[in-house]
Amino acid sequence: MSGVATIVRNRRGARGRTLPADAISPARFSTEDQRWAAIAVRDRAADGTFCYGVRTTDVYCRPGCSSRLPNRKNVVFFGTCAKAEQRGFRACQRCQPAKGTAPLPAAVIQAGRIIDSASRAPALPELARAVGLSPSHFHRLFRSALGITPRGYAEARRGERLRDRLGTSTTVTAAMLEAGFGSASRLYETAESQLGMMPGKV
Repeated sequence: MSGVATIVRNRRGARGRTLPADAISPARFSTEDQRWAAIAVRDRAADGTFCYGVRTTDVYCRPGCSSRLPNRKNVVFFGTCAKAEQRGFRACQRCQPAKGTAPLPAAVIQAGRIIDSASRAPALPELARAVGLSPSHFHRLFRSALGITPRGYAEARRGERLRDRLGTSTTVTAAMLEAGFGSASRLYETAESQLGMMPGKV
């Protein structure tokens, strides 16, 4: 399972489930570029970490809101819903960002941290064993909580590492290895869907 389109399709099936701000990796959404990238793919893993307002409508939303993607120049980011409302924005009726976030199961949080810290994507049985669940039960639990499979989450995280490394590494090969891609062929299979272009053009 790979590619942003697949990730978005899976997350749409988990309507209403959101992440607390520090559940897995809060640093993933600390910059405006990271936040905009989350909005662009309706990343439900970002829900609860920030919200965004649209100047042309005076409405603010969760990052995973399924409403029409706004123009980037009209978007302003807020750390909390209260700050958005202080600036005169009103809550979106579709995603209802002011409502509390649902807590994540401890096993999902633990698995997310394992994936984030691993140099390669752990296999499903390996992850399930680490959190003390059967592979089938763990897979259902993870997907229900995040709207994405463990493999999809790992690939999304690897794509983020690749984008970061391409900006600092001297070669595409170095960035590929640092991000956790085992081969150039695997990188080029997924690069266009995750980056929007081939890695040599970044």
